[in-house]
Amino acid sequence: MLGAEGNDPHTLARMAKMERSEAIVRYVANAGKKYEPSNPFWQTLLGLLPLVPDPKSSVVPHPTRFIAMTGMTRRGIETLTQWIRPSRSHG
Repeated sequence: MLGAEGNDPHTLARMAKMERSEAIVRYVANAGKKYEPSNPFWQTLLGLLPLVPDPKSSVVPHPTRFIAMTGMTRRGIETLTQWIRPSRSHG
């Protein structure tokens, strides 16, 4: 996944350009910035990508596919979000 621990934004931006997938990577990075505003990874990645038109909404998943979201917690009804990323296996 794009936001996996250890990913290098410079490498991802270079690969996105090589694969002509800047619009998709920018779309995911914008979702990351929205749901993890304090994570500098997303801002760095966005800064390395060219400004391109957004992809059509019919070809990309809704941004909520990238997060886990609550509706009820022990404190009552509230929305908490957490970016979904793979965890390192502990062999």
